Amino acid sequence: MADSEETVEVKKKRKPLWLWLALGGGLVIVLAGGGYVFMHGRGPVAKKTALPPPHYITLDPFVSNLTSTSELHYIQVTIELKTRDPDAAAKVAARRPEIRNAILNILAEQNLFQVIRPQGRQALRGKILHVINAILGSGPGATATAATAARAGTVPATSATSATSATPAVAVSSGGVMTGPISGVYFTAFVVQ
Repeated sequence: MADSEETVEVKKKRKPLWLWLALGGGLVIVLAGGGYVFMHGRGPVAKKTALPPPHYITLDPFVSNLTSTSELHYIQVTIELKTRDPDAAAKVAARRPEIRNAILNILAEQNLFQVIRPQGRQALRGKILHVINAILGSGPGATATAATAARAGTVPATSATSATSATPAVAVSSGGVMTGPISGVYFTAFVVQ
């Protein structure tokens, strides 16, 4: 050996070709599966039915005395009803005197301290919603049930059924919440004096 330099050869260890092919194939499968899930969702999902858009029914303003022990107070409110039922406006118009009477009875039962608090207004909205749905859900022969509910400020779980309908007058969901053609009651004017 003429040269005294020693060369050390470092032998690189190469991974076998089959390992690279397996990793590449696995990556392709994962990416393809992720792309499929991204494009098509996670599986069969029940399609949501589109709800009809809400519309509002404006009632004429209400003026009523409040119950009081010493002074005379009154309340004036304008109410709008929210519904998704296309026939609700006709139903409200057909039963307008009963609805107005029930709302006036509820307003007359209130006192000043109940209606000036936000919680009192919320409770008032709830009572009005329940009574309106009871009236609209009841048939011509069940007016007494709706009137009783209006006086009491409550609504029975199911009202009497009409002679032409086999469905309950007011449906109750599985959570115990009463449903009906009206889904919301909103005060668009609220004056207490």
